[in-house]
Amino acid sequence: MSANIIAAENDLRNAENELARIVGRQPPPGSLYALPYNVRIPAPIPNKLDDWTMQASSANLDVVRARIQTRISERDVQIAKSGHYPSVNLTASSTSNTVGNSQVRPFYDGRTIDNSVGITLSVPIYSGGRVSATVVEKAELQQKSVYDLEAARRRSIQLSREYFHGVVSGLARIQGLQAAEKSSLSALTANLTGYQVGVRINLDVLNAQQQLFVTKRDLARARYQAVMAGLRLRANSGVLSEADLRTINTLLKPPGSPGTGIMHDLKLPRTRR
Repeated sequence: MSANIIAAENDLRNAENELARIVGRQPPPGSLYALPYNVRIPAPIPNKLDDWTMQASSANLDVVRARIQTRISERDVQIAKSGHYPSVNLTASSTSNTVGNSQVRPFYDGRTIDNSVGITLSVPIYSGGRVSATVVEKAELQQKSVYDLEAARRRSIQLSREYFHGVVSGLARIQGLQAAEKSSLSALTANLTGYQVGVRINLDVLNAQQQLFVTKRDLARARYQAVMAGLRLRANSGVLSEADLRTINTLLKPPGSPGTGIMHDLKLPRTRR
């Protein structure tokens, strides 16, 4: 038991350190708001998997980035091919030179100006294969970008399915754990009553109490996981906004609020000393 407590405290410290890295400061102990047990976790809207997968396949951030990279690669191929095209250059120059004789000034002082304008046409005939090799390289990179785009699209669809089922199954698991919580609470109450009348021993009460707390722990974890799966579902689909975070934030309550503690609904008979 002591080893489990030490491991849990270490996990808590690691999570707090990770949060401090994200927000840039260490939060005060016990200042984080909690998700009450009696708060209803919202279902995904729309509640259709096909809608989420379609949205993710077009608006996912990685998909959008890969699509832009594909367009850039296509332009790179066109730029590389331009090495085979003739080029026309317009040139212009202007020079001046001061001439004269210091002995016979100002009669022979003067300035000559030479202006020239020209057009140069360059027709590449053979450049040692450099241009052709560059075109092949850019074409291969462009093909790679197409594969990367398809991989990103498939990945976004996979994550949409994973997160959507995470929310749906999480809500179902919450209902099951809530029923198990009531059952464990009833079992603990019965064991306490039996202990008072002398038909149960202290070990029975402790076992029932441990089972109740394990169920409550699993229920709390399932609720947080369902909330996070919903946020990840929206983020993967490219529709997560500040309003969504504010909505979730309204569900959280300060420490000590009704429903935030593990003992919030325990109404047990007192044991005799």
